[in-house]
Amino acid sequence: FRDARIADALSPASSWQTNALAVYFDLVPAEDAARALRHVIERYDESCRCSPYFHFFMLPAMRAAGMEAEARDLIVREWRPMLEGKATSTWEGFWGAESDSLCHPWSTAPFLFMMVRPDEKAVALAFPASVWSLWGAGARPMSRRRC
Repeated sequence: FRDARIADALSPASSWQTNALAVYFDLVPAEDAARALRHVIERYDESCRCSPYFHFFMLPAMRAAGMEAEARDLIVREWRPMLEGKATSTWEGFWGAESDSLCHPWSTAPFLFMMVRPDEKAVALAFPASVWSLWGAGARPMSRRRC
C-alpha cells in the first residue's frame, strides 16, 4: 500500500505504518497480508520504519500474516542496539539518544508479542496502559536514568 495520493498519482512511499495497520485491522485479504508486509520489510533501509511503540501493531500484524519467524528476527534486529548498549530496561528509541528516556514502557512490544498466544489478538494499548497504573502507586518517569 502506498502512503498517499499526490495529484493523480500514488506516492512512491510505502511505510511500515500504512501496511501494518491495513493488516492489523483486517483491511487486507489474508492472502495479501504477508506480501504487503514483506514489501516494506525488504526495503528496511529505504522505508519509513516504526518507532518502538508502533511495534505494538507491527508485530501482531506480522503474526496475523503468518510471519512469526520474521517478526522474531525483526525484534532481534530492532532491539539489538538496546542490548548492545547494556540496557536494563527498554529505551524510548532504539538508539538511546541523549534526549530519550532510557526507561520507557512504549518499547515493550516484544514482551507482549512473546506473551500473547498466536490465536489471540491483543489490544495494542493494554500493556503500556497497565504500566501507567504504576503512576498512582508513586512511580514516576525517569529521564536519562536507568530503572
